[in-house]
Amino acid sequence: MPLVSVIIPVHNRAHEMSPALDGLLAQTFTDFEVLIVDDHSTDHARDLAREYASRDERFIPADLPDPSRGAPAARNLGVARSRGDFIIFLDSDDALSPHALDARVRFLQSRPDLDFCVSRTQLFREHVGDVPQLWNADTGDDDLIRLLRGDVPWQTTGPTWRRSTLDRIIRPVDSHDQLWDESAHSGQDWEFHIRALLSRLKYERLDIIDSHWRTHSKGRSAIGISSHQVEHARARPQLLEKIIRTLSAQAPERKSDWAPPLVACIWEAAEHLARQASSREAQDAWKLVSTFSLASSLIHHAGLVYWSNPKSRRAGRNLKLIESTWPHPLMPQRGRFYNRAPISPDHVPELAIVMSAYNVAPYVEQAVRSILQQGFRDFKFIIIDDGSTDDTGTILERLAASDCRIQLVRRGNKGLTVSLNEAIALTQSPFIGRMDGDDIARPGRLMQQMKYLREHPDCVLLGTRVMNIDPYGVPLYESKMLESHDAIDRELLMGRGGSVVHPTVIMRRDALERVGFYREEFNNSEDLDLFLRLAEVGRVHNLPDILLDYRRHLSSVNYTRFENQKKIKHDIIAQAFARRGVAMPADWKMSEWKPTTGAEQLREWAWNALKQHRPRIAREHALAALRLQPLRRSSYTLLLRAIRMSRRGGT
Repeated sequence: MPLVSVIIPVHNRAHEMSPALDGLLAQTFTDFEVLIVDDHSTDHARDLAREYASRDERFIPADLPDPSRGAPAARNLGVARSRGDFIIFLDSDDALSPHALDARVRFLQSRPDLDFCVSRTQLFREHVGDVPQLWNADTGDDDLIRLLRGDVPWQTTGPTWRRSTLDRIIRPVDSHDQLWDESAHSGQDWEFHIRALLSRLKYERLDIIDSHWRTHSKGRSAIGISSHQVEHARARPQLLEKIIRTLSAQAPERKSDWAPPLVACIWEAAEHLARQASSREAQDAWKLVSTFSLASSLIHHAGLVYWSNPKSRRAGRNLKLIESTWPHPLMPQRGRFYNRAPISPDHVPELAIVMSAYNVAPYVEQAVRSILQQGFRDFKFIIIDDGSTDDTGTILERLAASDCRIQLVRRGNKGLTVSLNEAIALTQSPFIGRMDGDDIARPGRLMQQMKYLREHPDCVLLGTRVMNIDPYGVPLYESKMLESHDAIDRELLMGRGGSVVHPTVIMRRDALERVGFYREEFNNSEDLDLFLRLAEVGRVHNLPDILLDYRRHLSSVNYTRFENQKKIKHDIIAQAFARRGVAMPADWKMSEWKPTTGAEQLREWAWNALKQHRPRIAREHALAALRLQPLRRSSYTLLLRAIRMSRRGGT
C-alpha cells in the first residue's frame, strides 16, 4: 500500500502535463501512487498518461465515466480509488518540487495532532522557477476571512491531507455524498477550502517552497479565466448561496465577520452577470443579500435600483449612495501579496550553476534552456558574458529577463578561470555545478547528480558520461568514463583532465573553499588542477549515465592551445605529487594525445554524418575541409558522396 496518493484531474492538458508528471518521477520519496483521472479529454492527454503508466507502475490512469464532468468529479473518483494515508491534489499543469513528498510526509508523521499541513507555492510561466513570486504570503490574518475576501492564502497543491481528515470535512449543501462539489462550475477549490476551515481542522504551514503554479496567459484555457464566461457567471450565485447556507449553519456566531466579504462576492457576481447576461439576472443574484439578511434593506434596495437601470449603472449613479451607506468594500479585497508575494531574499538555493560564455551565440540558448528545463529546480544560474563580440550577450539578456533564476554579468574579456571564480563568489549555495555555453544538459542531469551527492556525503566532485557531438549536434561517440575514485585519480595524475568532463561536474562548496577554487595561473587546464586538489580532500566519481551532449568544434581550447597546455599540465602534476609527499616518477610522461589538424577533424565529422544519413551536414564539413586543404582528394570524395546521398533523399 502506498503511503501517499497524488490525484491529478486532467482535461486537454497534454501540452502542459509534463512538469507535473516529471516532477513526480523525480521525487526523493518513492512510496506513492499517482492517479491521473482524465475528464473526457479530446487531445492526447490519455495517451500521455498511459505512456507514463507503462514506464512506472505507480502512475495509474483512469477515465471519468459519463455523465460526470469537471475537476471536482475527477478528484472525487481519485479519492475513491486512492490507497494512501496522505492525499495531495495536484493540477495537471502545475508541479511539485523533488523534495515535496519527503518533506510533507516527514512533517505530518512528526505531528500526529495535525489534520493537514500547507506548503508554499511559487508561480511559473514556462519553466518552473522562472517567476520570483509566491502564490500568497502568510499575513497572520484569519484564513477563513481571507478566503471569503478572495485573498486565497494557499493554492490547491499546497495542502497535504490525512485520509482520515477528508471524512470529517463538511459536505456541500445538497450534495452530502461528495467531498468536492461536482455542481460547481468554477471556484471549486475556493469553496472546498472554505468548508475545510469551517470543519475546524487543525493545520500548520511549512516554511518551504515545494509546489509550483502555472500563471495564466492570454488565450490559455483555465478555470481562472473561464470563470468569466456566461455559464460560469450564471453558476456563481448558486455556489455563493451554498457557501452562505454552510456558514449560517456552521458559524452563525461569526456572521458579522463573514457577511461583509460575502456581500462583496455577491456584488462581483452581479457585476459579471450584468455584463455577460442581463440586468435581471444581476438583480436576482443581488437578492441573496436580502434573503440571508447580509446587509440592511437600504443597501439591498439601492443595489436593486443600481442593477435595474443599465444607463444609470454605467454612469455610476446610486453607487455613491451605496458606498456611503455600506462601510465595507463592494468588491472582494485581495491582499497586496495575492499572486505577487516576493520570495525571501534570504533564500539560498541548494545548487548554483556557473557558466562563462564567450562568442557562443549559435549554441548558448539551447545550452541555457537545457538547464532551465531540468527537473531539479532549486538552483541559481550564474552566467558571465566574458566580453563576447557576437550576439551572445543579447541572447543571454533576453533569457535572463524571462527567468529569475538567471543572474547575468556582462563585462570585458578576462578568461575562463577568472570568470568561474567570479561566478562562484556570487553565491553561497552548498553545491556548485558547471555548464558550458555550447553543450546540452540532458533531462534528469541535475536530479541524478544531486541525489547521488546527498546519498554520498564523502563525494566532493561528481561528473557524468557524455555524448560527443559535432558543431551541428550530430552524435559522434559516447565517452568511456572511469567511475571509481582510485581509477580517476590515476588518470588525473597522468594529465588526463578529461577523466572528469568539466561541464558535467557538481562540486561541494566546502571542499572548494578548502582547496582554494580555480587557480588563474593554470588557465586552460584549470579543471585538471582543481580536480586533483579536490581528489586530495574527498572522493571523486563519475555517474555511468550519459547526462550531457559535449560539443566538439575547431575553436575549442583542446585544439588551439595544445602545446601551451602540455607545459601547464606538467607543472600541475608536479605540484600534485609534491602536495601528496610523493616523488614524481622519473619516467613520468603525460598521456599521449595530440589533436588532429582542423581538416582531418572536419573529414572525420563528415564521415560520421554520412554514416548517420545526414548529407547536408556532411557536405558542410567537407566544404570546410576543402577550404583548409583544397588539394586533398579525400575531401572531394566526401563532398561527392554527400551530394549523391542528398539526391537520394537524405536530410
